[in-house]
Parts: sequence; structure tokens; C-alpha cells
Amino acid sequence: MTKLKSPNVASPFFRRPSCLFPGTAQRQEINSAVRRASFPMLLAIGTCVAVLVVLQAASPVQVWSQDATADGEYSDGESETTDQRVHELIEKLGSDSYATRLRARNELQRMGLEAFDALREAQTHSDSEILSAARFLISSLHVAWAKETDPAEVREALAEYGAQDASERESRIHILASLPDRKGLHALVRLARFESNIALSRLAALLAMKQNVSEDRARQISNAERIREMLRGNQRQASQWLLAYADDLREGQYSESRWQDLIHKQRSELDNALSQTTHASSVLELVRVSAARAAEQGQTAEALRLAIENADLVPARTRGLIDACEWAIDHELFPFVSALQQQHQHVFESHALLMYSAAHAHLSAGEVAKANELAERAAAIRKLPEDETQRTNLSDKEFEEMAYAHMAIGEQLEQRGLFDWAEKEYRLVIDSSDLEMNVGVQARQNMSKLCEELLRHDDAVKWLEPVVERAEKDNKFQNRISILLLSAASLRSKVEYQRALSQMKSGQIDAAKKSLVTAINANPTDINIIITMMQIDDENDPAWTAVISRYWTQSIGRLKSDIASYEARMRRGIPIAARDDLAESLNQYAWLVSNTKGDFQEALRASQRSLVLSPGSPEFLDTLARCHFAVGDVRAAVATQKEALKVWPHSPPLKRQLKEFEAALQDTE
Repeated sequence: MTKLKSPNVASPFFRRPSCLFPGTAQRQEINSAVRRASFPMLLAIGTCVAVLVVLQAASPVQVWSQDATADGEYSDGESETTDQRVHELIEKLGSDSYATRLRARNELQRMGLEAFDALREAQTHSDSEILSAARFLISSLHVAWAKETDPAEVREALAEYGAQDASERESRIHILASLPDRKGLHALVRLARFESNIALSRLAALLAMKQNVSEDRARQISNAERIREMLRGNQRQASQWLLAYADDLREGQYSESRWQDLIHKQRSELDNALSQTTHASSVLELVRVSAARAAEQGQTAEALRLAIENADLVPARTRGLIDACEWAIDHELFPFVSALQQQHQHVFESHALLMYSAAHAHLSAGEVAKANELAERAAAIRKLPEDETQRTNLSDKEFEEMAYAHMAIGEQLEQRGLFDWAEKEYRLVIDSSDLEMNVGVQARQNMSKLCEELLRHDDAVKWLEPVVERAEKDNKFQNRISILLLSAASLRSKVEYQRALSQMKSGQIDAAKKSLVTAINANPTDINIIITMMQIDDENDPAWTAVISRYWTQSIGRLKSDIASYEARMRRGIPIAARDDLAESLNQYAWLVSNTKGDFQEALRASQRSLVLSPGSPEFLDTLARCHFAVGDVRAAVATQKEALKVWPHSPPLKRQLKEFEAALQDTE
């Protein structure tokens, strides 16, 4: 019996020198001495001061106290003693005695981040000498962001973190947030507390709160206590968010009143200009995180209330409204989209994606006629010319920009699972452009891929075949579309593969065999063709058995060779390209074996390794689910497939595989 599965594998992230801080009384004493001194004595004083400056500049700077715990924190009694000591040392920075000031400064430097909060507060001290010293100490701390107790992936992400610019530090924060099993949680909390860039501090906190919460209550409580320990006594905005989040973790549920109070407090600071660090964008992010967490726990009414009450924080510009609609749709808060449309009708009417968002909101409410009406109005925004006369009124550049805009809209609709509307957008581009323009080629490719995922194999062939035939006959055309990473061979392979699937569906097995052989000869690296070939089990055709055995063996050998090559490159360093290539090869090996034959346990290990290299990839999670299924762990297969669908919730192939696994799970129970 033939068993079909659409492909899931993707086809083919001046330090100024130390200075002296003499107190007011000592400055007066020095000035008097200078006025009384003779030139030789003045020269001697200058020499001594110079020596002291050199010695001071050469004094070692350390960050972590040897008595600190792994996160630079202490138990309650120790913390109170440490805080008291820090404040005493800060006061000594204004001492009349230079030796006292020097000792205080050196000890504060040794304490590092333990003194960070108090030093930051001291930057507004009433004593100008303490203020200057605190600012210098803050700038001179060499912060060791990573720790020996951190997982290897965290240490790698934080390597030389402090030396990077803001853009690179932001990228590192996203890497920490993407690590599996919340490995980056403690590092994110650390950055939320100590990162000097307020925006990055907030980002670290937000990403920590957006991570999936473990279902293990003991682990939830442990993480909550750890967060509270790391942030104890810290009044930073990001820290207050995380402390509220930690309380939710400890209690095991979202606290409506807790987040209401926090949002109300920060709205008050914003509306009354009470804080220089509270901005509309930061409060809006807090609202979104809070509303999303409420929605996840089934408190939809509370989530909508938060969103709608704070709708005025959404920038009344196209980009801001698109972001807000995408967020609301992702969390199925469709009434919020309708509320935004009512408030900003003019902006919605002028942008297709916003109108489609409003249509989506009506569709979710079961108002199909109204949804389709708005979708038609959306498609008419910047409408492409319907005939040659209208086309001549536009320059090629203007037409291409309009066509690509419709293409982008179609891709967005496809990601949202609105396949009918996406298809109409692609059709608009195809009907108004020919193969002489790259946008026309891409539109046909997009349409073919959409039909392929929906198992409409004949339509997939229909839309792509004209491109293939042109490429095979016209070298200039072939050279032109090469910039789209397309070749005549790869296109022919796609067409023949879809043709074979259609033939298999209608029972034309002999014809399907020929199409599959043509497809694999055109592109021997497409493992989905091999998987499909092996689904045709024809004992009466030994030649066919030999063909598929040869291609399977060649593919396994090639993938193992690629894995070994990329591993060797990884051992010589950790170049991003080698890491990505290794992850992809591991994933392809695991997908091929788990769908055909071989060592399923080895395939499972390969899949797990791919996700270590590329955490959270929905394609790789899809493969891991298949590997769990292959080794007989159906429950893990279902759970993993659901994780993949959290990232790509509307993917037809992922949905089909989940349906298969759930049916198998029911049969075993």
C-alpha cells in the first residue's frame, strides 16, 4: 500500500586612566601647602603624586568576590551584611584621606556586580566626589557575564559580550532565549539586572518571560526562587517584571491582580512623566507579555481587556498597527484587531495587510461574507493592471514594486493559514506578469509550492511546468533565474516528483516509477523522492528494488560524509556556516532513515543533535517527532509535533503528521 507524505525538510542567527578623588578638606590642605612650598618641595610633591597615579592605574581590577555564590548572590544574612558594607565603602569614597578613598575604591572593584546597584544609585549622590568616583567605578568594572557554572551554549553566547556593540549584544540575547530547556534563563535574568543599556535589559526580561514554562511544578518553583534570589532588592523596571513573573511561577498560575497593579504603576509613571526610563514602547511590551500569558492560561477576557485598555500605546502608523495585528492574531485576540480597525480606519483602508487582518478577525467570528468583502477590498489596494493599456502607464520598476508587494502579502497570508486569499494574491501577480520578469517566475514557484503542501499535485505541476520548459530551452532565461537559486534540473525534479505523486494517487504505479526516476536523476540530493520511491514496494520488479536500494545507499553515504566533514570544520572552530550545514545534514539523515529503514536510534540521536545546533527549528522538531515515532515512542512523537506546530501553527504537512501520530496513539491506548 502506498503511503504518501509531503516534504517537511526545508529545501532545497577610552577607558580613562584611574584618577584621584581628593575630598574638599584635603584639597584646601594641599592648596595651602602648595602656596607655602618652595620649588624643590613642589617638585617632590608632584613626583609623589605621579607615582601614586601610576600605582593606582596599575592596580588589578577583579569582578567576582571569592565569597560569592555562583550568581554573585548571598544568603539573606550575608546579603544584608554585604549591602551594608557596600554603602559604607561608597561613603568612604568621599573621605578626606586619599588612602581611605583608594582602599574603598579597590574593594568596590573587587566586589564587582555585588556593588553594581549601589554604585549606580551613587551616581546621583549629593557629594560630588562620591558621584564622580561612582561613575568611574561603574565604567571600569570588567563584568564577567558568563560563569563556569553556565551551560556551554550559554558561555559561548556570552563570550566577550561586554565588548560587543548594542546590535550584537541584542543578537546574543536572542540566542540565549532560543536555547532549549530554558538553558539561557539565568543568563537572561542576569542581563536584565545588570545590562547598562535599558532597552537590552528589558529585552532580556521580556524574552525570559516569553519562554515556554516547564510543566514540572518543582522546576517552576526552583526557577522562581532562583529569579528572586538573583534580583533581590533590585528596583530596575526589568527586574520588577521578572519578580512578578517569578511570583506567578511559584504560585503556578497567572495572577491577574499582580500584573494589573504593575501595568497601572508603569502607566502612571508614563502618563505623568514620573520616570525617565519608562516609555510607551516598554509599557506596551509589558502589556503584550501579560496579555499573552493570560491568553495562554485561558483568561481570554482579561487578555482582551489589557490589550484594548492600552490600545492608545500602539503607534498610529502602518508598521505599528501591523505589528499589533500580527501579535493579536498570533494569540487569537481577534476582537482587538477589530478595535484597532475602528480607531484607525483611514490607515487600515490604505494598507492591504491591515485590511486582511480585519478580514481575518471577521472570519474568526464566523462572519464569512464580511470577511470575503474586506479581503476583496484588500486585494484592490494598489491593484495591478489588468490589461496592456494600464500596464504601459507604469514603468517597469513601478510595476515590479507593486507586484512584489502583492507577493509579500500572499506569503504573509500563507503563513497565517489563509490559503485561499494567498492564492488569489499569487494569481494577481501571475495574471499581470509573464516569465520575462523574475516576479512572475517567483509567483509561479510560490503558487506551485502552496499547491504541493495542500496535496494538489496536478496544480503544482501546472503552475511550475511553463518555467521548467522555458529554462530547458532558453539559456539566457536559465542564467537569469539562477539569481533566484533556480536551475532547470532542480525545477524539472520538482515537476516530475509532483507528477509522480499525482500518478500514485490515481494508481498509475508504472508511470509514477518513471517520473520518480526522472526526478531523482535531475536532483539526487532530494531525499523526499527516495522516501517516496521506497513506498512503492513491488516484489515483482527486482530492477525497481535495485534502483531504490542504490539511491538510498548513495544518499546515506553522502549524508554521513557531509556530517563527518562539517564536524571536522566544527572542531577547528565554531563557524556559523559549518554549524548550520552540520545541523541540516543531521536533520536530513534523520528524516531519511526514520521514514525508510536503518538504525532508528542513530537517527533519533542525529535529530537531537541537530536541535542542539539549531534550537527550536520547526523543521527539525518535525523530524524529531518522526524519529520518536520510528522507535515506537508515539507519545513523545505527538508532544514533539505539537512543539513544532507552536512555531508553524498552519503548516499543512506538520498538521498531517500530527494527525497520523494522534491516530496511532489512540490505537495504542
